[in-house]
Amino acid sequence: MEGTYHTKRKYYITHLNTKDKHKYKHPTVKPVSIINNFIINSSQEGDVVLDPFMGSGSTGESAIVQGRKFVGVELNHQYFVIAKKRLESAINTKSE
Repeated sequence: MEGTYHTKRKYYITHLNTKDKHKYKHPTVKPVSIINNFIINSSQEGDVVLDPFMGSGSTGESAIVQGRKFVGVELNHQYFVIAKKRLESAINTKSE
């Protein structure tokens, strides 16, 4: 597995992430910086990351940026649309 001393901390201190809550209109949006560590430490480039409760797409964005494939499931159509736009943006940014 990949990762470094800095990505393998045993605890995470997070900010309130109110900026992302307003931007993505989801009450429990997770900071991508923390999810990056999870993905880096538990998968390798090219692996598939599954998020069965996708919400606003934080895990998908991180997976794409970290060079992983992503499969996400979201029942709420409003959140699905938000996540879809977010993932498309991550894909476009990655390919630039």
